[in-house]
Formats: sequence, structure tokens, C-alpha cells
Amino acid sequence: MTTNKERVETASPGDTVRRWADSLSPVETEEVELSAAVGRVLAVPLVADRDSPPLDVSAMDGYAVRWEDLQTRPAVLPVKGEARIGQPPEELPPQSAIRIVTGAPVPKGANTVLRREWVREHGTHIEVPAELGVSRGQDIRFRGENISAGQIVVPQGTLVTAPILGACAGFGYSRVWVFRRVRVAVLVTGNELVAVDNTVQPWQLRDSNSWSLRGLLSMVPFLELRQIRHIPDDLDQMVTALTGALDQVDLVLMTGGVSMGDTDFVRPALEKIGATIIFHKLPIRPGKPLLGAMCHDRPVIGLPGNPVSVLVTACRFAGMVLRRLAGLSQWEPRPTLVEVNDPEVSNPTLWLYRPVRLVEQGVAEFLPTRGSGDLVSAARSEGFVEIPPNTAGTGVRHYYPWSLI
Repeated sequence: MTTNKERVETASPGDTVRRWADSLSPVETEEVELSAAVGRVLAVPLVADRDSPPLDVSAMDGYAVRWEDLQTRPAVLPVKGEARIGQPPEELPPQSAIRIVTGAPVPKGANTVLRREWVREHGTHIEVPAELGVSRGQDIRFRGENISAGQIVVPQGTLVTAPILGACAGFGYSRVWVFRRVRVAVLVTGNELVAVDNTVQPWQLRDSNSWSLRGLLSMVPFLELRQIRHIPDDLDQMVTALTGALDQVDLVLMTGGVSMGDTDFVRPALEKIGATIIFHKLPIRPGKPLLGAMCHDRPVIGLPGNPVSVLVTACRFAGMVLRRLAGLSQWEPRPTLVEVNDPEVSNPTLWLYRPVRLVEQGVAEFLPTRGSGDLVSAARSEGFVEIPPNTAGTGVRHYYPWSLI
């Protein structure tokens, strides 16, 4: 059924989907082993369990000294030992130096490190040249200068990358609380579709959309593809498939069947099971029939059926909803700016999306395309640019890669 939540939008299509995504709540959390945390989303902040560094350490190979002992030049200081990594700090005797390596604890009493190449070494003692300028605290990484115990290293909602995984280990997290994976079902509609390994007739199409979506979803560790199913253009079968999928997943992605033809049953099927239509049809090309709905407290996104439309609407719009469900704090898209070397003339009413190839840093070129069914153009591209209405000739566009993150 249609409710007053469905409305004619005057904002950009991105804002329409953004508002919907903002109203959703992330999935539940779970605790996982650190080895399973990369690519997941932190559900709690990563907090330092101790100062970093935990004590004063040397930033260079050289000699630990008292800065006060260098005020008479040239200074000659006997070498009274060696500070080693992984050992407690030594005690620095007055008027002397201790050999030190990078990362070793600064000896007690020392407040300066002289780089080895700055001094003259004589085995049992070093000579500090008269002309050498040295500041107190030279080449020492002081306790807590990176962060103090109890402070937040990275906040919740952060994607666990390799550096964050290392930080988790460095601050004692053998297990990490993350948002569980977002479970997704893909329902591909169309009587004309056949499986990739089946014999195909000229009036049929191999199902490429499920594979495009499989590719996008499988590249994201915080997503879990639970189901891929082909549904013929039949209202009752679509209702059954939708009901079954909604019982298993957090979001249903559908392709095809969202226009106004006699066999476009996605919206009727949703309305039959009590869904609220949030939006249907946005001022975009390709992908204008895009549909968003809530059903059984779960989002359903109806993507158009043409291959390029599926890729564009999945990356540009469905990605927002998926990232929001995943618990990412930065779930809104962050496109980069590129200069398109042959800017297209924009449409006065539609937001256009065109495949491009990057030719150098910050520069892209349009690829020849025959429309939203042109698989070849999409396969040869690296992403697409967004062209707002009435912006012909600007040359600078937002660029989105073929990715959900």
C-alpha cells in the first residue's frame, strides 16, 4: 500500500535516499576474534589501554645523554653502557653517555639523544663537536605523545583496516566487538533470463545482473550474501519469494519489474504483503524506476533491470543503505572530483550517470555507450560520473567507482 510517506521529491535523488538511510538503524553487534575483524565495522570505540609510547624511547640510533652535560664544548663523555630494546631503562651516570638504538627505553636521567652520525666515536668515549646544535629532548619520543591511556584511538563505526587491526593488537584487543554482517538477498526477475551455463536463444538474455551484484557484495567483508534467486514475472511467485527472503535477511535487492508494464510485479507484490513505498521513480538516467520500500521493518530496494542501471543504482544509492545498516559512521558517499575531458551536455531535468575511464590523476574520459543495456561500456569502465541537471560544460564531476564502499 502507498502511504503519505511516499512523496514527490524536489531534492536531489541522492538526498532522497540519504534521508531514508538516515532513518534506519544498524544491525546487531557481536564479538569476534581479532583475526576475523579486518573489514568489519567497530561497534565500540578502540580505547588505549596504556600510554603510547608507554615510556620515553629513542627515535634514533645514537647516545643518550643529559642536555646539561653538553653546555661545555667540545664535550667529551665516557660511554657507560648500552640501552637495549625490550629491557628496562638503564641508569645514566653523571657526565656520561649510554649507547642507544631506535626504540630502546631512554635511560633514567637522560633527556637528549645524540644521533650517532653527529658525534666522534672513540670506543670508550664520544666527543661532541663544539658547533653541534642540540635541543633538550632531541630525538626522544616521549611517553604518551601518541595517545594517553583511556583515550579513544578510533571511534565506533570505523571500518577495521590493516592499521586499525595493528592498533587493536597494540592496545591488547584479542577480541573485538563489531556489527554483525548485513545479510542480503538478491531476487532477479524476468521471464527472459536464463542461467549463464544454459543454452540461450536470441530472444533471451543471460542473467548478468545477479553476477554483477554478487561481485559488488562479495568485495565487502561486512556484507553476507544469503540468497540469490531468479523469479519469473509472476505476482504470486514474487510474493512468496519476497516473504521468504525477508524472513532471512536484513535487506532485499531486487532487479527488474519496477516499471509500469503489465508484467512489472515488484511494487504490486510489495504492496500485497503490506510494504510502505518510500519512493518510486527518481529523476535519474539510467535507473529512473528505482524503488525503495520498508517491509517487515526491513528495507527493500527495487533496482531497474538493465545492466548499467543495476550497477549505477546499486553503487550510488543502495550502497548508502547497506553502509548505514552495517553501522559505518561515514556511510554517506564520498565521491572524488574528476575533470572529464569531453563534458556531456546535461539534461535539464534528470541527473545523468555515465561510465568513465580514468586516464590520469583527477582526469577521466567518457566511454562510448549505447545506453543502460550496454554491458561492454560498463565492463571497459572503472566507474561513473554524476552529471546534475543544467551543468553542461563545467568539466568537473563527482566520480564513483564500481564499489559499495
